[in-house]
Parts: sequence; C-alpha cells; structure tokens
Amino acid sequence: MAGRWNGSPEPVAPIAISGDNITIKNVTISFDLSAASSLKRDIFPGNLERLDIAARFDADNECYGWNNEAYFSDPQWRNSKWQLKL
Repeated sequence: MAGRWNGSPEPVAPIAISGDNITIKNVTISFDLSAASSLKRDIFPGNLERLDIAARFDADNECYGWNNEAYFSDPQWRNSKWQLKL
C-alpha cells in the first residue's frame, strides 16, 4: 500500500458548513487528481515528516490503511482493500 504524507494536500477540497437549518442543493465536489497521485516527498536530514498509516472512524471496530485512495472509496474513507483484520 502506498502511504500518505500527512502534510500533502488533500485530493478533495474540504467543505466548511456552519449555522443552523442548512439546506444544500446541487453541490459540486472537485477532485484534484494531481494531489492524489503525489506520493513522493523530499525529506532532508534533521527534518521530520508525519506519515498517515491507518485510521478508524465513528463507531467502527475496523481500522483501515490510510492513503489517498481512501478519499475515493465506497464507503468513503474505508477502502476494503486495506482493511486491517483484528
């Protein structure tokens, strides 16, 4: 599994929502495939970088390997190909 650098741009633009009684219609979500394919990073001696490797969401018992593919999985963020067996 290819990893995901914590500081890499997310391939999906985040949507911020605030306030009460919000109705959303005709929402378009854009995917930045260049960010999704950016797996390389230069890390120089003495510098630290975080690498995301696994995640667990909501009340799930399962954990999943975390990389850019998770943004495009169904269900979202839970790529069955990278499910970690307990």
